Amino acid sequence: MKTKLLTIGTLQVLLLLSLSVVGSSRAQVVPPHATVAGRTIGEWTAAYNQWGFTQPISQNPFLDTDGSRAANGQSGPVFFVAGGFYTGVQPPRHYAVPEDKYLLIPIIFAELDNIDTFPPLTVEQLRDANAAIINTTTELHVSIDGVPVPDLFAHREMSPVFNFDLPSADNLFTYLYGHPISGRIDPAVADGYWLMLGPLSPGRHVIVFGGSYGAPASYSYERTDVITVVPIPLSQRVGELVSLLADSGLAPHRQQPLRVSLQAAAASFDSGNFIAGVNQLRAFQNKVRAQVQRSDPALALSLIRAADGIIERAAQPRTNQP
Repeated sequence: MKTKLLTIGTLQVLLLLSLSVVGSSRAQVVPPHATVAGRTIGEWTAAYNQWGFTQPISQNPFLDTDGSRAANGQSGPVFFVAGGFYTGVQPPRHYAVPEDKYLLIPIIFAELDNIDTFPPLTVEQLRDANAAIINTTTELHVSIDGVPVPDLFAHREMSPVFNFDLPSADNLFTYLYGHPISGRIDPAVADGYWLMLGPLSPGRHVIVFGGSYGAPASYSYERTDVITVVPIPLSQRVGELVSLLADSGLAPHRQQPLRVSLQAAAASFDSGNFIAGVNQLRAFQNKVRAQVQRSDPALALSLIRAADGIIERAAQPRTNQP
């Protein structure tokens, strides 16, 4: 068994616990063990491993030194900040992240499985081996736009048991073990220190993260990621609301007048007429109250709140608008 030490270094997103704010950076740190978009942070760490280990070697974000591979394979509400197999202080990586994405930062963690392990270890033995590795951690640090994040040792997360499906040998396991590996790898577990951040404001952000293992690994590293958060056009946000309306189950003839207001709002935002766009969204809300609220109050509330979110976004400084 080889130990893989990884110092890695919409409207419906569900965050069950409150977010804490890190100083003037306004970065929101999700509390440990919280639920984001229907998954616990521990469950997101399993998804992170599946995302990184299964990608082709030539495109793998874990082997990325400049940020050019950061977006490979990304989908869903959480953006995975890729790590790498490097020691010491690394040169900055530069990449873009869409607005409204949570960011999962793996500060230090270890993933274990039974590749080349005979006889195979039980899940409990894999977890114990992981814990022995992570327990040697001596230092962690993360700063966001120059503001240190406190209490990082409170952010230890263990994944549930997960697996890898490898349709070919072109994957990171082959790179690490030095011989072709494919098929299903099951079970696998991960343990370590992870930071989940709420969506960052549009613009440029600098995240520095790293840490150290004590003996016997005696390892340390630091990464700097320069992230440009790209705004979502207001017309695209309106389009998401149109999709929400289309999937609502409301009869087509009842959707039509609501859709007209939304289409007008999208056109206004596209032309840069924010006042008209906001007024058309308010007209949409009034139609929802008049035509939907009595028969389906839950749907009416979700549509009104979704429109409120776009109105609030439209009211923010124009420098943050596309």
